[in-house]
Amino acid sequence: CLNNLDGLSVPEEMHLELLSLGDNKLTVATLEPLTRLTSLIALSLDHNRLETFPPVLATLTHLRYLYLDNNRLDSIKGDVLPHLN
Repeated sequence: CLNNLDGLSVPEEMHLELLSLGDNKLTVATLEPLTRLTSLIALSLDHNRLETFPPVLATLTHLRYLYLDNNRLDSIKGDVLPHLN
């Protein structure tokens, strides 16, 4: 079970497209390292402790699929990530 992503290490030449971080204890404050994963197409953050929409996700312009179910989110503005399916 992860509480943070401090140890996240992805070489620049690696183009990670799918990442599942579900069923952890991640919060918005712990997601900053995701900015380095610019090739992400699908990201699963379900079953974590997200209470607000993570602003860092707006930097992931290739992101098309985002799973946020079973967090503590009340709502998300519809225009936050217009590139999602």
